[in-house]
Amino acid sequence: MLERDPDRDQLESGDLDLLTSAVSELSGHVRQIKIVILVYAIVSDLVSVASWLASSRVLDFSDDTPTESSGIPSDPTFQESEALSQGDPLPAISVTDANGRVWSNSDFEGRLVVLNLWATWCPPCREEMPLLNEMQQRYWDRGLIVIGISLDDEGWEVVRPFIDDMGLNFPVAVADAGVERGFGSVTSLPTTYFVHRNGIVHSKKTGLMTRTLLTAVIEGLLEQDPPAESETDSASEHPAAPASEVEQVFKVGTEVSSPRLLYKVEPEYSEKARKAKFEGTVLLGVEVWEDGMAHNIRILRGVGLGLDESAVEAVRQWKFSPGEKDGKPVRVAAQIQVSFRLL
Repeated sequence: MLERDPDRDQLESGDLDLLTSAVSELSGHVRQIKIVILVYAIVSDLVSVASWLASSRVLDFSDDTPTESSGIPSDPTFQESEALSQGDPLPAISVTDANGRVWSNSDFEGRLVVLNLWATWCPPCREEMPLLNEMQQRYWDRGLIVIGISLDDEGWEVVRPFIDDMGLNFPVAVADAGVERGFGSVTSLPTTYFVHRNGIVHSKKTGLMTRTLLTAVIEGLLEQDPPAESETDSASEHPAAPASEVEQVFKVGTEVSSPRLLYKVEPEYSEKARKAKFEGTVLLGVEVWEDGMAHNIRILRGVGLGLDESAVEAVRQWKFSPGEKDGKPVRVAAQIQVSFRLL
């Protein structure tokens, strides 16, 4: 018969006490770890929310001329083609459209050119076509011409049916060897070049453009690069309104007070810019009308990555106390600087 060993019983009881104490201490550590994880999660959420905030302020109401070199939005994530970049002359091209007309550089003289490189298989390109149609119709009389050049390997076999289906009202051609040499390697579609009346490339935009952004870009170019009188007369079929019927836009001075910002909507930080950790400032030219709203918004200096459009959309909703002349509200030219900073 086995007999109990009192000393062994005592040892096992002591071990149990130690184990119980260790478990209790471990539970305390686990609670502390949970608290640390919770605090970290809260801080991370706050940082994430803060990164979406953007600060905006009215820069100047005295003049509508940018204080630094102005520019159309460019996207820092896309590199200019080695063969064609901002400030270069438009390459010599000679392309034939669907109606058999040959288009060359001489046909663009004195006009602002929106040259769109695209393909029928490109979804953003197809989505952008109605917008280009609209721009051609709206700004033709002001000296703008849109021309599309397809990069489809199948050529007219796929391009001609596409033109008919979309009802395009601007000239469309198929790229040839000359286009490929002049524009270099095009890695993203659609790619759109904006060209001054003197044939110098102003800037490039890669990717789908919305109506708001493209309108602001074109308005900005038209403001910076007005046509000569003879070009205006020949381009427009509609007589200009008498000077007495045109509302005058004033600059802030001794007789004209500055508009005062009453309410503003903060612009959204685009997902693309946030992921790229990009910071920058968009400079807009606007007119603050008697209704206290910003009109004729133009991009004077853009940064791309979706922030230009975000700035325009936000400022469009701002509310001002209009400037006054002789105690009456008047239209005042202004610059608005919208800064995007990751906090």
